[in-house]
Amino acid sequence: MKKTSLIAAALVASFGIVGCGGGSSSSDGAAVSTQDVTVSGKAIDPELISATVCLDLNRDGNCSDNELSATTDGNGKYQLNVSSNQMNGNYSLVAVNGVDEESGEAFKGTLMADINGTSQNITPLTTLMHEQMQYGSDQMKKMEDIVGLSYDDMQKNIITLANDGNTTALKVALVLEKSAEAIDPKDTIKFFEDLAQKVDVSGKADSLVSLILEITPDSLKSQISSLIDTIMNAKASDAYDLAEKARSKAAELGIDQDTMIKKMPHDMPGTPDTNGTTEPGNPDMPGNPDMPKY
Repeated sequence: MKKTSLIAAALVASFGIVGCGGGSSSSDGAAVSTQDVTVSGKAIDPELISATVCLDLNRDGNCSDNELSATTDGNGKYQLNVSSNQMNGNYSLVAVNGVDEESGEAFKGTLMADINGTSQNITPLTTLMHEQMQYGSDQMKKMEDIVGLSYDDMQKNIITLANDGNTTALKVALVLEKSAEAIDPKDTIKFFEDLAQKVDVSGKADSLVSLILEITPDSLKSQISSLIDTIMNAKASDAYDLAEKARSKAAELGIDQDTMIKKMPHDMPGTPDTNGTTEPGNPDMPGNPDMPKY
């Protein structure tokens, strides 16, 4: 069971859910002033063009019509003007829809991020960080060790890092997103939730690969292992080249998102079917101890 943020609950109780640029009222009816703050960054899978980025005021992991939202531009950049109350209210950013700049294909997943300042990217790494924070901020060091990246690097523009010669963050992000699309193609956030839970109870000997394999159905373990190995060992000339290699390998293995969605529901244990139910999977299968630790 995830832990609810006491700070968020207190803020909601004190201020209510407030709209962008507006104000709220105190118990005696006096206006409580709010100040607009601009939060901007990129939605990256690589970059998502014409995607919707919203402030998740009702904390349901989706973008609702009444929530503050923006559309990413041709470089994947968004900009939201939020109130200071919203900025400090432990609300998350959600990115959905749009088109993947590298592949030109529609993005069918969901990315999330906790607001860490006025500059905030939204990537598979920040999505895992968001889910991990549900178990408490003290779990972040454990996640850094398992993922092999610092908190700061997980927040950065992973495309820029890769183009500058540091491909580790992008490789890990691709491993996360491609695994999510294969294992939970209709609800990629479920993959991140399950993985964060595994990180929460992980030991020193656990690696990112072994934890991913623990939440992978038996029927997909060999394909997911091969996909991860290809991504982590790929030589790439730039970020898009690396992303294309990951996408092509997933298609070659028959575990790209479109293929996996078409196979559902009967061939996909552990993923939701079309009426919202979930078939039983086997999340407690041990990982492969021979897989390398990344």
